[in-house]
Amino acid sequence: MNIPTVTHNGLSFINLTKPTNTEMQFLNKNFGFSMLNLEDYLYKTQIPKIEIYKDYSLVVMDIPYIQSTGSKKDSNKSVALPNVLTNRMSGPSFPKLPRKKRIAVGEVDFFIGKDYIVVLHDEKTAQIDELFEMCTITSKHREELMGKGAVYLFYRIIDVLVDSSFSYVEDITNTIDFIDRQLDENSSTSVIEDISMTRRNIVVFETMIKPALPIFADLEKGKYPKLNGEMMPYWSNILD
Repeated sequence: MNIPTVTHNGLSFINLTKPTNTEMQFLNKNFGFSMLNLEDYLYKTQIPKIEIYKDYSLVVMDIPYIQSTGSKKDSNKSVALPNVLTNRMSGPSFPKLPRKKRIAVGEVDFFIGKDYIVVLHDEKTAQIDELFEMCTITSKHREELMGKGAVYLFYRIIDVLVDSSFSYVEDITNTIDFIDRQLDENSSTSVIEDISMTRRNIVVFETMIKPALPIFADLEKGKYPKLNGEMMPYWSNILD
C-alpha cells in the first residue's frame, strides 16, 4: 500500500488521490480518523463543513471541475481546474465548445492535525497534486508551503483552489458574450441549448459557492481556535 507522504520540519503532508477502502482503514488505525467521516468521503454524502475533534479538524469543501458532455465516448471524462502554478494545463474554453462543457462539483476533505495534513480528493483537483509534487521535489517549496505548520499549508491549498475557481466566472461571462454574438448574428439554431447549459452552470457554481461563504466567515471571525490564531488575517483574503 502506497501512502504518498512528504515530511518537513516535523510536518507530514499526505496526499491521497481516489483513496481506497484499504487506505481508509490505514487512516483510521494510524490517525484515529472517524470511520464515519472516511466512509462519508467514499460515498460522497457530505456537505461543506468544519468539524473539530480532539486530535484533528475536518474541513469538507466542494471544488468545481469541467465535465465533457459532448459524446458518449467522452461522457465520463473531466477537465481539472486550470493549473495556476505552472500553467502546464490550459483552462476550460466555453466559447469554443459552449454546449459540450458543463461545471460539475467534486469533494475535497482535509484532515488537519498538529503535525500533519491529510488530503482526500480525486484526479479532478490537479492543483493539490501539483503542490504535493513541488513539496516532494525541492526543499525551497517545502519550506515555503510547509514551514509555517499544518494550518498554513491548508490555507495555501485553499488559496490555490479558490484562485483557480475564478476562471469559471470568466468562462461563464465569455459564454454569455458568445451567446449574445450568436443572437446578433442571427445564428440562433443552437443558441437555446447554449443558454440552457450556461444557466445550469451558473446555478451549479452558485450552489457550490454559497455553502463555502459561512465557513470562511466563521474562520475570519475566529470561531475555530485550532484553525485561527495567527492565521485569522489570512481567512479574510479567502472570504473576499
